[in-house]
Amino acid sequence: MVDIKAGVGIVYGRHQMTVDEVQSFVEWLEARGLNYGRGLSLWKAGSCEYNAIWLSMSALLLGEWEQLQQQFINERVGVE
Repeated sequence: MVDIKAGVGIVYGRHQMTVDEVQSFVEWLEARGLNYGRGLSLWKAGSCEYNAIWLSMSALLLGEWEQLQQQFINERVGVE
């Protein structure tokens, strides 16, 4: 999911991650050796190309993409 949130701008995923948070998510993926972030890292978050890749990843990976986002959020807030 890619959406626009008032006062924030473009947000990504069920957790409505901001552009900055999404960049951290991509770095998190890469640090774990997950190549999913590679395509995203080629473009600036918020660009049409980035948004298209994000939506493609969501469609192709289905629940796995959402689980990765959840793991990222859990680690950031200290939940296991």
